[in-house]
Amino acid sequence: MRFTLPLLCASLLAASAAAWSADPLHAITEDGRKVLLAPNGTWTFDPSLASNTPAEATGSPYIPAVKRFSVTYDANNWTQGPPKEGDSPAKRLFMHKTLPLYAMVISDQIPANNTVVREVILHNVQAAGATPTIILEKKPVINGKEAGMIRLVANVKGLDLVFTTNYYGDENGNIQVTCYTGQSLFYKYEAECQKFIDGLSIK
Repeated sequence: MRFTLPLLCASLLAASAAAWSADPLHAITEDGRKVLLAPNGTWTFDPSLASNTPAEATGSPYIPAVKRFSVTYDANNWTQGPPKEGDSPAKRLFMHKTLPLYAMVISDQIPANNTVVREVILHNVQAAGATPTIILEKKPVINGKEAGMIRLVANVKGLDLVFTTNYYGDENGNIQVTCYTGQSLFYKYEAECQKFIDGLSIK
């Protein structure tokens, strides 16, 4: 975990006082999370914030054109973007309310297996003028059905982006659930991205 320079300096200045009192220091990480710094150099999340945390996030399902698919996402953190002129009705964009994260769900009734959907994902990145570099692939089981997961890096219009996608296709249709952000930020917010794509449900 990284701390901003002013915070680190303040922590170091207060370290001697904390050492003799054995009281932990309250600190704020670079991404805004509050933690306790113990005199022995270890840290934990600040438990005093428990009473101030918002209520359990409400899951809002997004139902695409293929009704047997759905994507449940945290409406406290994510919002659906308005449809853009010229966008396919099969595509829906999402934006995180506080983090530099973006997501999209693409689904239609065209029959396709997982291999075909994977190739479509790679084709779409190439069609945007980027060369994808695959950094991770898995075959998650979603509601008893083998799906696919692919993570890739691509330079799109001068930006190095990481895209991570859960996808699935069969004789009834196909779906892609993607979360993406800048390569330099992805691993900082990986858990939130993974949570979004893991909202995919298949009936």
